[in-house]
Amino acid sequence: MLPAQKWFPLNTDRLLLREFALGDEDAIHEYGGDPLLSQYASWGPNSREDTHTGLIKRLDEQLVWPRGEVTLALELLAERKVIGAIRLGISDEENDTADFGFVVNRRYWNQGYATEASRAILHVAFHTLKTRDAPRRPPPERRVSKGRVARFVCLWLAL
Repeated sequence: MLPAQKWFPLNTDRLLLREFALGDEDAIHEYGGDPLLSQYASWGPNSREDTHTGLIKRLDEQLVWPRGEVTLALELLAERKVIGAIRLGISDEENDTADFGFVVNRRYWNQGYATEASRAILHVAFHTLKTRDAPRRPPPERRVSKGRVARFVCLWLAL
């Protein structure tokens, strides 16, 4: 199920989904250090050191291919700024199942960026990786918007 060739970067109307770069650290810390946003994540809020350590770890992970989990930066093309991240992971290769998750800087909420990125990732999951199921898995013990989950279920069914 893991492709021999990388399936990214991905372009959408307003976003570039790409691997992270060292120069992304300030933008990552902007959302990674947000205590309100971290309520919806399995990490954070991050200190500056947490952000740096996490980015270095991510850069090391990016050197490996193929890999069963890919986390990409969400770069807003209009600002040339990273506003979040999206992850696609193979959760059960034997049963062709993947899962995904995302985080978006709170300043960019309610503008459709998460939906736009998720649509691109789900397209890869179903059409490139040929998975049969790719649910949005909310982090354990975290609050998540029921409306947002319902939108992704509908998006998934539409694909």
